Amino acid sequence: MNDLGQDVQMPTRTKEAQLVHRVALTLEEAEIPFVQEPLYRGLRPDFLVETEEGRKVIIECKIYRPDRIREAVRQAKFYAMALEADRAIVVTEGQHRTANLHGAIPIGKLKEVLRSLSKRTAFRTPKVKTTKSRGIVFCAMPFAKKYLDVYFFAMRYAASKVGAEARRADMPLVSGDVVKHVKTLIRDSIAVIADLSESRPDVLYEVGYAHALIRPTVHICSTPFARLPFTVKTWAAIPYSKGEVYALRKTLTQALRNALVTP
Repeated sequence: MNDLGQDVQMPTRTKEAQLVHRVALTLEEAEIPFVQEPLYRGLRPDFLVETEEGRKVIIECKIYRPDRIREAVRQAKFYAMALEADRAIVVTEGQHRTANLHGAIPIGKLKEVLRSLSKRTAFRTPKVKTTKSRGIVFCAMPFAKKYLDVYFFAMRYAASKVGAEARRADMPLVSGDVVKHVKTLIRDSIAVIADLSESRPDVLYEVGYAHALIRPTVHICSTPFARLPFTVKTWAAIPYSKGEVYALRKTLTQALRNALVTP
């Protein structure tokens, strides 16, 4: 899975889980109310807090190498925009100069940063309408940054409209056998949304696996269909243009609904 950008050196979910636990303890000690991993508009941020003034803050815990921090911060900003939050904070395990430059903070500074966000230095229990998950909609797609908006504003939106959670294989990153992880996500999913753009081999592999399991699958594509492999051209796909993901949302949502009711 080369699209992940990491292989044997990927951070483990265990370390990330430990960081999540430390953040929860930090928030409790600071008496800052929070909601942990709420299913909110098709996504599961690690934490959601809210100031007395009603400002919503997303907190994401990431164990990334210093050279991957920029990507973590970029993803967190997309989280904030998709969930209409006022701020996204990426918390890392240690102190990294690179992390600080790109907007991530070490866990030791979390309370200080949160306190600076509220004029009254007070927080309230987040007022969000969380939903009961219908299941996972696995999103097979290129992991290049130019496709982040497709995931957060189209795929995530469609999943939320059917009461499900959108999941990519790299959110969160895992250690060990990535192929096994992807297969597990697809097996556990109620449906798959696949972006065939650029005919990425990893994506085609994932879609083929979903087809073999007879998972309801919706295909989308932003590159010319003529460039797709011969057999892939026979799959019905929703065309879309880069930069116009909001126009894609309605069509994709309806296609996903149809796929879930088709026997």
